[in-house]
Amino acid sequence: MLKKLNECMWTQKWLKQNRIKWWITQHKAKKVHWKFATKTQKYLLPDFQDAKYRQFSLKLLNSELPTLNNLNKRKPWIYKTNTCPFCAMEVENNIHVFTCQAQTNINPLQ
Repeated sequence: MLKKLNECMWTQKWLKQNRIKWWITQHKAKKVHWKFATKTQKYLLPDFQDAKYRQFSLKLLNSELPTLNNLNKRKPWIYKTNTCPFCAMEVENNIHVFTCQAQTNINPLQ
């Protein structure tokens, strides 16, 4: 019983994070089969590359990649501009990282 209570507590803490709240509404939360999702996650033993990919995907989904746009919002006294340093034309955000014409031969996923 204590294990189940602890599991519920951590699930609630996870759901109350600001980064989760905006994309997981009550409607979406009801569609997820949480029991299956948590059991599946426990039995998957991801390797380092898989964990790295999932971490990147979550940051991309939550707009938390360290782009100049995000860094400028967090620490404007350090990052004076949010303009892309490669093309110097557009704001460097989650989409621009993949579409910048000045970075055509750079793979941001590596």
